[in-house]
Parts: sequence; C-alpha cells; structure tokens
Amino acid sequence: MSALPAAETAVLVVSAVSGVELNTVKSWNAARKAGLSGVIVVNKMDGDNIVVDDVLAGIREIAGISAVPFNLPAGQGANFKGVFDVFSDTATPAGLVGDAAAAHEEAMDAIVELDEALLEKYLEDGKVDAAQLAKTLAKAIGEGSLAPILFASARQEIGVAELLDIIANVAPSPSARSAWRRRARRRSR
Repeated sequence: MSALPAAETAVLVVSAVSGVELNTVKSWNAARKAGLSGVIVVNKMDGDNIVVDDVLAGIREIAGISAVPFNLPAGQGANFKGVFDVFSDTATPAGLVGDAAAAHEEAMDAIVELDEALLEKYLEDGKVDAAQLAKTLAKAIGEGSLAPILFASARQEIGVAELLDIIANVAPSPSARSAWRRRARRRSR
C-alpha cells in the first residue's frame, strides 16, 4: 500500500473464481482513502465454477460508487474466448454472459447521469456525441465517482488490451493527478 501516493488510478483485480475477498476490500478502501480513481478487473474468467452475477454483486457491495461493466465475457471457464465491448455496434458474439443491450444501457446511464447537459441530450435524442461521452467518462473516473468493470483472463491475455485502453484513454494522467493534489492541499490549509 506504500506505493499508492505515486499512483493515479488503482486497478483492483478480483478473482472470478473466488470473488471479493477480505484483501480485495482492504485494497479498495485504501485506494479510495488515498483519493485514487479506480478500474476493476474480474480476472480468471477461464476458471471453474464462476457465477458472474455473484461476482458483480460483491463488487458493487464494496465499491461505494457506481461500478458498471464496460465489457462482458464471451463464455466463461474453458469456454471463455473473449470480451465484448458494451459500447460496440457490432453483433453480439455467441456465448455472451449477460445481456449486451442491458449492459450498454446501464453503462450509458451511469455516465450521462454525471453531467446534466449530457443527460438532457441523451433523454431527448437517445444518443450522445462519443467525444462528449468520453470526456464525461474521464472526468467521472478521475473524480472517483465511477469505476469501470472489465472482464479478463491474464493467463490467456484476453481483456488485457481493453484494460490498457481504459487506462491510456480515460484514466487520469499524472499531470491531472498532480493538479488534483495541489487543489486538495490548498483546500486543507
């Protein structure tokens, strides 16, 4: 935990097989206390005896903020073959675990609810500009009000590229984190 002050974003890894454990809770709480944004990765989707709904319920119970899947597993256990981006316009793959349309709606709602103007546009038009959505998402993650949940299998290198995309494209940059720390120090004086 001593490295937390040097980080901008905590990546909490939850085992799909064992779910949320005591150290998961301790790690998440330490990251939140340090003011870090968070991304949650459900790893080991290629393991046995996985109940995705139970893992998601456990994550949401400890998160304390909006935590929503940004991708869904295409299969699980020995049949885990990939992940499906809930923002994708492509056809839903066979064996998808979960409802892609419901996951898309949940993710969209979680993002647009954080910006009044964006929410109004979404309710009026049923869609929003991708650039504005990304900007609001980056702000929400940076402020710690939303944590994307991603599914993966590190052993098979499935879902790793999607995690890196989130970190590179929407997680706070070191310069943004430095500005946040300066503002926090000024407020505490």
